[in-house]
Amino acid sequence: MTTIFRDDIPTTVLTVLETSPIVACDTETSGLDWSNDRLELCQIFAPTYGPLLLRVGDKRPTNLIRLIQDPHVKKVFHHAPFDLAFMYRAWQLEPRNIVCTKIASKLVAGNRAREHSLQALLESRLGVKVRKGAARTSDWGALSLAPEQVEYAANDVKHLIPLYESLLSDIKAGELEDLYSRCCDFLSTRCKLDQLGLGDIFSY
Repeated sequence: MTTIFRDDIPTTVLTVLETSPIVACDTETSGLDWSNDRLELCQIFAPTYGPLLLRVGDKRPTNLIRLIQDPHVKKVFHHAPFDLAFMYRAWQLEPRNIVCTKIASKLVAGNRAREHSLQALLESRLGVKVRKGAARTSDWGALSLAPEQVEYAANDVKHLIPLYESLLSDIKAGELEDLYSRCCDFLSTRCKLDQLGLGDIFSY
């Protein structure tokens, strides 16, 4: 069952999430440009709780921010730079203990490989087929979410932890753990650089 909250995660739910060593995270937005578009929805999945959706409002979600900043809970994203950019712009938070399955996939398969999308990875690695359809570009700021939107949003986080574990196994086999850790540790810094309009300061 997927639970839906508005403005923030209840403190009682946060207490449950904080007992989990790992949670999956995702976002839905009004568009693809963090500098102009709006963060509308945050999805969280914990094995101890299940999927939850947080409908973002104007209020600062202090409990959600506490979770994202918690160094003791690992947060799994797919294409973390996108989600963190929206979160950072909205709340000026300091993400900690973040890992990204898309980065892991690129390290394992090579950056030039095509199939790094969540949909492709879930099918190839876990045999899980998720439907994207019209919900992907639907109005996430609507007064109420349609059942297909809830299903879509929940599916984006329900399988992230097993996907991360599958990719991590290959990361370890390829002796890439240290490199992967360094890449993930840099995510927060890269987000700040983008917000400041500095982009890739390592380029020529």
